[in-house]
Amino acid sequence: MSAALEVRDLRVHLGGRPVLEGVDLELDAGSYGVVVGPSGAGKSTLLRAIAGLLPASGVIRIGDRTVCSGTQIVPAEARPLGFLFQGLALWPHMSVEAHLDFALAGRKVPKSERARRIRETLEPLALERLMERRPAQLSGGEKQRLALARALVTRPDVLLLDEPTSSVDPAIGEDIRNLLASINEAFGTTVLHVTHDQSEALALGDLVAVMEEGRILQAAAPEEIHDRPGSVQVARFIGQGTTLPGVIRKGNRAETPLGLVPVDPQSLRNGHSGEEGVSVWLLARPDDLEVVAEGEGVPLPVERVVYKGGRFEARSLLGSQVLRVDLGPLAGETDRVRVRVRRPLWVIEERPET
Repeated sequence: MSAALEVRDLRVHLGGRPVLEGVDLELDAGSYGVVVGPSGAGKSTLLRAIAGLLPASGVIRIGDRTVCSGTQIVPAEARPLGFLFQGLALWPHMSVEAHLDFALAGRKVPKSERARRIRETLEPLALERLMERRPAQLSGGEKQRLALARALVTRPDVLLLDEPTSSVDPAIGEDIRNLLASINEAFGTTVLHVTHDQSEALALGDLVAVMEEGRILQAAAPEEIHDRPGSVQVARFIGQGTTLPGVIRKGNRAETPLGLVPVDPQSLRNGHSGEEGVSVWLLARPDDLEVVAEGEGVPLPVERVVYKGGRFEARSLLGSQVLRVDLGPLAGETDRVRVRVRRPLWVIEERPET
């Protein structure tokens, strides 16, 4: 499959400091990519650099066209992109229809073609009956869909989405996520979406890229990012797992604070030596653990019991980290549980000796 977007060694300096430092990213045509990371990771800067709204060095290719390189910079208005800004940037004096018509006029689409293109874009977004309304007459979700329609109406090769659910309430946010998930099917558009919400990233992305301090730490399918993180930083950011210190022992096992536990043999072949005595970090998700009867497992003090809607979760401190254990439909409080690892754990990476 051909790449719709390719970024190589992308660098951005703002105010004399590096914001992006050698970012590499590639999206297949028609795929949905999500960049996730904490505030200040450089996510929005990455989108603006791809769009040509910030000075950048490195290489950016959109389809078969190079829009940024050492010898060539294509201006923002000439790049085949759509951009949904975090603040929406709607024009209060323009109707829904006028927003889309203005976008098409800017791309020099003939007037005879615009009405058909506007109708084809508004119908899948359920906005065709609101064409004459202005932004002040729209609900929060309708405003979000209008901004999305304006970005899609030019039929961009790549659609850039900057935190598209951050400005709406949770119920509308869920509607927007469902809508975004259908965009590839309805329009065939390649999407690059940035968010700080890891659950949103895992739910939407064909490819999820975890970003921190201006770098992509890992880019892979969501299940790989969640279940087989390539670094401790990724493991601690994605999901609600705990990184356990361990020492490899014979028989695909490791000595950990939770006792001698089984480890995934594949993870020992995935860039780790697997030799006995090697110190490693292992990943323990809540569903990797189970509460057992007295005399089994390892006893842990419980700092807090949290109700999770039909089930309870115990939270224990393991060093400086929180270890989450599913208690099931247990009622009431408890100050101590016995925990056992119920399946092989993933070895993330080797751990420096202390």
